[in-house]
Amino acid sequence: MNDSSRMEELSEVVTELIEFSNWCYDNNEGNYSEVKAKQNKFIRGKRKTDRKSSIIIDNLHFGWNYNQNNAGKKLWAKGYVNTGYTNIAYDRSNENDKKLVFSVKKEIKKIIHLPSDKPITSEIKEIVETFWNYQDKKEINPKETDVKGYLQALSDKLIKSKNLILRGAPGTGKTFLANEMAADVVSNGRTTQINELSEDEKSRIGFVQFHPSYDYTDFVEGLRPTTSDDGVVSFTLKDGSFKSFVEEAKKTKKVDGQDNFEEAWTKFFDTVTEASIEGEGYNKLKTLTGKPVRNLLAYERNEIQGVYPAKTTTYMNHDQIYNVYRGLPGTPKGGFDAYRKAIVKHLKEEFGLKNYTASTVDSTNNQNYVFIIDEINRGEISKIFGELFFSIDPGYRGHKEGVYTQYANLHENPEEKFYIPNNVYIIGTMNDIDRSVDTFDFAMRRRFTFLEIKAEDSAQNMLTQEKTKELMTRLNEAIVTKEKGGLSTDYQIGASYFLSIDNGEETMEQLWDTKLYPLLKDYFRGEHKAKEKLEILEKVYSNDGDLDEAETSTR
Repeated sequence: MNDSSRMEELSEVVTELIEFSNWCYDNNEGNYSEVKAKQNKFIRGKRKTDRKSSIIIDNLHFGWNYNQNNAGKKLWAKGYVNTGYTNIAYDRSNENDKKLVFSVKKEIKKIIHLPSDKPITSEIKEIVETFWNYQDKKEINPKETDVKGYLQALSDKLIKSKNLILRGAPGTGKTFLANEMAADVVSNGRTTQINELSEDEKSRIGFVQFHPSYDYTDFVEGLRPTTSDDGVVSFTLKDGSFKSFVEEAKKTKKVDGQDNFEEAWTKFFDTVTEASIEGEGYNKLKTLTGKPVRNLLAYERNEIQGVYPAKTTTYMNHDQIYNVYRGLPGTPKGGFDAYRKAIVKHLKEEFGLKNYTASTVDSTNNQNYVFIIDEINRGEISKIFGELFFSIDPGYRGHKEGVYTQYANLHENPEEKFYIPNNVYIIGTMNDIDRSVDTFDFAMRRRFTFLEIKAEDSAQNMLTQEKTKELMTRLNEAIVTKEKGGLSTDYQIGASYFLSIDNGEETMEQLWDTKLYPLLKDYFRGEHKAKEKLEILEKVYSNDGDLDEAETSTR
């Protein structure tokens, strides 16, 4: 069987599993329906092992499972199709975060978080393609096997290392890249653009820029002067930028549920009321077994709304039906609940009632937080972090290893230790040629992973005009050529310096005069032949004439 055929066939099987699950949850209160299952092409029955299944694709037998053990006809929230120990699951255990999951021997290899209520064809094909890649023993891209599925390749490195420093020459886009990674991580791979984040996602990104006067009180905590209403000045302990950010990351989060009962009930009750006034009552309701309920009438007593079939005493009020909607008995004894369930089902089918999901509070905050420290080497690192150099170590994250801060004796609970949770990630940026680079001591160095962002990489990522890329490459090669600039690659110039001519905002001459010449002049400050080297680099930059005479003068 060719790749295209098996992709289509397995995609069709997975689509059927998903559509049947959606129908059962949307129309049958999450219960399995034998009648509906008989309409399926492939999956008929609650479960079947791959060895007994008649679904065969490319010589592989595929089983499936809808069944939830010891729960009657209730569907499992993680229905799947599988062959042996490889599974493709439709996970709806959290109705607000449905996902497709590919796993091998219960080890998750790929998760696709679904952006809409139901998977689209491309998402189904993506998870199916991952399955076949595994079966063929093809190498799965590390980005694809990562649970989060991040867009920015470096985001995976941040997740694994916890603390990452982007180092490189000036203008290589390190800060820009740090912001892309932060957006990627807090959005779980949805976007790398800050302006596309929700307000909640934006609040989970922190940013500071270190400088020589930045200290522990700015970063962790310290005493700050405050003035009372009567003008008395005193000192109050205040959290610094990083400690405030970390405390926010520790807070438990409320997960919003789903409940639009009032909206659906109002539409239903108004419709039944109108039918009651006209005299015939409402006649579209059916019992769970499909029997019509004739002449349903509306009533309202003591500000409680309800409905009942004419010539009966089967009264069902708003509160009782709402209880059933939430999975509770309508009344303590549960009488007439079959009718109430029929009304809930009818509200879903005709009046837009959505499945109920209760609001919950996570016992731990599992959302990602990213703290960016720009120009991290411009501050006195050990002075700023203090005892936190121990806490940021990936091996000492969480409750297991906390520290007492310098002002612990002033806390409400002096015995409480400060720790950094596992959901906080730190990105630093630094220029290799900065004069303050030596302040980054070895105790801190071993707690970070360093990644070099090269000038040529920034050109490919940031520039669009080939002419601009060639100009930048020409100048950077001259900077490191012994007979011309004679500097190391740390002094090459990144693409952000060339953006203004790439997009037409400046001419080459303007860029040289206002940005490049001052930077290069600073590079060569104190050198004996600084003037001659600058002249050579200017000629290279402008691609002007024979350089032999100027080059000879520097030898």
